[in-house]
Order: sequence, then C-alpha cells, then structure tokens
Amino acid sequence: MLPAGLVSVSSLDEVFVSERTDIDWLCLFVPREVVPEVGPALNALRNRSLDTPMGRILAAYLRQVALELPKLDTSEVPRLVEATRAMITAAVAPSTDTLAAAAAPIETVQIARIRTLIRQHLSSATLGPERLCRLAGVSRSALYRLFASQGGVAHCIQVERLRATSRALANPEERRSIAKIAQDAGFFEHSTFSRTFRRWFGCTPSEFRIAAMAGHIVPMMSTKPGPRPLDLVDVLRRL
Repeated sequence: MLPAGLVSVSSLDEVFVSERTDIDWLCLFVPREVVPEVGPALNALRNRSLDTPMGRILAAYLRQVALELPKLDTSEVPRLVEATRAMITAAVAPSTDTLAAAAAPIETVQIARIRTLIRQHLSSATLGPERLCRLAGVSRSALYRLFASQGGVAHCIQVERLRATSRALANPEERRSIAKIAQDAGFFEHSTFSRTFRRWFGCTPSEFRIAAMAGHIVPMMSTKPGPRPLDLVDVLRRL
C-alpha cells in the first residue's frame, strides 16, 4: 500500500499490484528518453515509493500541476515539461547539480505548501514565522527567503486571513456573525480587523456583506491594499 503524499515508481512493461484504498491516485507517464540520465536510478526504484524529502516535494508538485493543468496556456507547456523533468531528476537522483536545476519549481512547491499550512492554522493566535518553521520543517532564514518576493511572511498570513473573511462574508449560506468570522480567521481584535479590511477593500466588512448578499459582484482580492476594480461603496449607494 502506498502511503498518502508519496510517489511510487513503476514500469509499463511489468505488472504492478498494490492494495487500493479510498485515496485518490494520480498517474504520470514519462517516456524514458525524457530523463535518460536517471535511467539506472529509475530501474533501482521500480515498485518502490520515494519516501524522501524530495520524493514528497515531487508528490506535492505533481498534485499542483494536476490542479493548474486545465488553466495552462499552450505556450507554457514547454516550460512545464522542463520543470517536471528537473523535478523528477532531482527526486530520483538528488545531487548538487540536479537540485540546482530544479530550484525554481521546488521553491514554488514549498511556497504553496506553506500557504496551505497557513490556511489550515488561520485561527491560531500563535501563527507566525516561528510556528510555520516548525510546521513546515524549514529554517527561519529559508522561510524568509521563500516569502521575500511575496511581501514577507506576516503579509502573507494577513492576506490569507483577509481572503478567508471575504469568502465567508460573500457566502449567502454563511450564518456566523462578522465578529465570529473574523475570530475564526485569526482576527481577535474587532477594531483591528475592521480597519485592516477597510484598508484592503475600501469598505467595512458589513458593507461588503450587504453588497454580496444583494447579488452584486464582489471584487477579487489582490495581494496589495487599495481601491478595488469595483468600488463597493458606490455599489452600496446604488442599492
């Protein structure tokens, strides 16, 4: 049985028997000529799982590719092929050179994985760089480096919290109070939440909710505060 979140290597020229569970399976068929330099390593890994740090990163990468593939533009396919080739090579035969070649997709996977951890722990009052380092198994310097181009770790946590609250406020089936929604997303001071929300969306949480409940289009949140493409205050004035 293959543990969840791992990659297993097998060949199409042989029968591979495994115990099925209720988990989803994602299969990627790779011609050997795509990765000829790791042929011997692939042979050695037949019918085995890549239970290694890079093996788990490869598994996370493939799940992300499966999610993004339907939205992929044709012009981006060659770059995706090259990135996938680099990831497979780095997972199967890790070395200084192969890891360096896969640095960009590895970084993308790590950022996506940490963002998922942030979303899973939004309600925690102790969610911050130190806890994320423990959850993700990375050093503080590595964490800061990964999110330097994203505005920083604290900024990303705030963005995820604001996204969670805006999604809840725009949901017509949501029955929680605004204060409860904010608290569940990690905003424990109502005044701080209202001020931060208004700075990002240009309106108060209650105004946002009223506009959404009235069926008006709620603007998508960007990663920077400021006026939205659709001014919700103007929308509210027209109700």
